[in-house]
Amino acid sequence: MKWLGVLLTPSMYDASATEDIDEKIFRNYYEIPALRSNIRCAVAALVKNPVTGNFIICGNAKSGRTTIAKMIGKVACAKDIVDSGRIARIDAEKFNDVDLEHKQSKLADGCLIIQRAHLLTPAAMTSLVTLIIHLNGRLVVFLETDYDNIAALYMMTPEVRKYFTNVVSMPQYSKEELIGFAKSYAAYKNFSFSESGLFAMNEMLDTSFDRIPQDKRIPFVLTAVEKAIKAANERSVGGFMRPNTDGFNVLEMQDVEKQY
Repeated sequence: MKWLGVLLTPSMYDASATEDIDEKIFRNYYEIPALRSNIRCAVAALVKNPVTGNFIICGNAKSGRTTIAKMIGKVACAKDIVDSGRIARIDAEKFNDVDLEHKQSKLADGCLIIQRAHLLTPAAMTSLVTLIIHLNGRLVVFLETDYDNIAALYMMTPEVRKYFTNVVSMPQYSKEELIGFAKSYAAYKNFSFSESGLFAMNEMLDTSFDRIPQDKRIPFVLTAVEKAIKAANERSVGGFMRPNTDGFNVLEMQDVEKQY
């Protein structure tokens, strides 16, 4: 798994400080240990200093960057860092033309996600930091970028960069992490894999993994689980789907194998 550990310098990231996060908020992503640890440390830094604890979220397309930003936004609201769960999202090129002086009342007490943040102009970045300082912890900002362009954000001046002390690095998912993601997503849908069903899911990933691009791996797993659930529901029509001892409906080998 590829992580930007080299960028998580001690001055930016305290791995010893962690904050409890709600498993229900992060759902499937909670089952990825390194990502869970990364988020817990980042949230702890945000709680400690909401003014400087804004985020850079780095990951490839379809890796879940925006989803994670929204989830952290919910945590910020739950921990009373911001007063509302309101989340604004905008592309950097559009943000470059925004007059923040007239938008600050709408952004206050919420979260702001800026996608393709490496395209922010120096003037826009300066205006953003001015707003962060003015709102004094009443705005949490997420700068999204990918691995190819993160260097642009690390060329920010120290005066600007000190307001983005948190880095969350999305994983380039391994097969084991994808299986964990599949199990967690199935549980969210009130399903669980039987031993044979999980074996079939592993077989599917073993067959397909190397030919699935990084940005397609999470969508591939989500689609596979949805299809298995559909097959299980079709199988149970006219019959009875017996839940397991934990109360989950069961995905069997035939439900997974039906799609390949």
